[in-house]
Amino acid sequence: MTKKIFRGILFSSFITMLASMVFIIGVQYRIYDDSQRDSLESKARLISFAADDGEIERYADAKERVTLIKSDGTVIYDNKSDAEKMENHAQREEVREAETIGSGYAVRQSETLGINTRYYALKLENGNILRVSDT
Repeated sequence: MTKKIFRGILFSSFITMLASMVFIIGVQYRIYDDSQRDSLESKARLISFAADDGEIERYADAKERVTLIKSDGTVIYDNKSDAEKMENHAQREEVREAETIGSGYAVRQSETLGINTRYYALKLENGNILRVSDT
C-alpha cells in the first residue's frame, strides 16, 4: 500500500514538474519574441528616416537585414542580397500587413537565406515598405 501511494505521489510530482517546465519555457519564449519584435520595430523606425531621405545605403553594413520594397512588391534595396535577383515580396505576410495597417511582423524561414528569421515591416510616407529582419 505504501509503495502504491509513493508511486502515485512520484508520478504526480513528475507530471506537475513537466507541465511547469513546458509552461515556463512557453512564457520565456513569448517574452523573448516580444523583446525581439520591439527591437526590430525600434530599428525600423530609426532606419525609416534614412529611407525617407534616400540614404538607406548608410545601413549597408548593419547587422540586421534591411530591405526596401515598392508597394507592388518589387525589392528596391537589400543590404544582404542582390535586390535585382530577388523575387516579388508582395505576398509576404509582414509586407501585406504593412501595406494594409502600416506595420507588420512575421517569423518564418527566410527563402533567400534559408534560416529562421523575424521580420518587421513598416510602411513609409512615400508608400514604400521598409523591412528589417534578424535571425
